[in-house]
Amino acid sequence: MAEYSSILRLLEAERERYILEAAELSRRLKLVHEQMNALDALIRGYATEEQMYSTPRANAS
Repeated sequence: MAEYSSILRLLEAERERYILEAAELSRRLKLVHEQMNALDALIRGYATEEQMYSTPRANAS
């Protein structure tokens, strides 16, 4: 019977380890998404700025 209790404790510990690992992966994934959003915003900003300065003006002579 002690063997079953020991196995059960090992399985519960392994399950807890997976839960913690999943939580850490979730936090890391959220950070990656936030970084991607920041990069997308920078790209849009630079593209808009480049478009503003590279568009020929009708009045410029």
